[in-house]
Amino acid sequence: MAVLRGFNPEIAAIRNTSNQQREKSYTILDAINMWLDRTRNKVGTESSNVNQYRSTFGWVDKDGRPRGTLLTYLDRYNRERPAPKRIHFIHEITPLWLQQFYDGESFADLSISTKRQRWGTVRSFFAWLHKVGVIPSDPSAAIDRVKDDGYWGNIPFTDEQYQAILSNADWYVDERVKDGERQ
Repeated sequence: MAVLRGFNPEIAAIRNTSNQQREKSYTILDAINMWLDRTRNKVGTESSNVNQYRSTFGWVDKDGRPRGTLLTYLDRYNRERPAPKRIHFIHEITPLWLQQFYDGESFADLSISTKRQRWGTVRSFFAWLHKVGVIPSDPSAAIDRVKDDGYWGNIPFTDEQYQAILSNADWYVDERVKDGERQ
């Protein structure tokens, strides 16, 4: 009977699809390394982007321990669950899992501007993976981006100083600005 079921075209098609998907499966670390390699190729190895991306997504240290925000969260997630519910491949990450990652302690203590920047990086990572065919859909697309609170936390002035700069900026035009561009 089992041999006859093996000839069933529906079962064969499902088995073939499953085998193809397994062949195309990338571990999360493989996907992160592809992103980092892409970044190094685009901006060079000395760019601070590479270090920031490593910090956000992670790496495995020489002792085999995961480091970085996403891999550390994933490691904790997997240790708390039985084997069948663990996440090993990048295509297994769902919008719900990403929302829990975002809502968890990984982003809790960050300023709004840092949170927006980091979440933008996470969204870019998954959008790129989807674009190049590593994952069938982008799980981050379902999650709203971080709202801007209007606070300029990265400006080294008080609110009063910043307002004074803006209110006086309209009268100053740098001499090097071309006449047609002064307005």
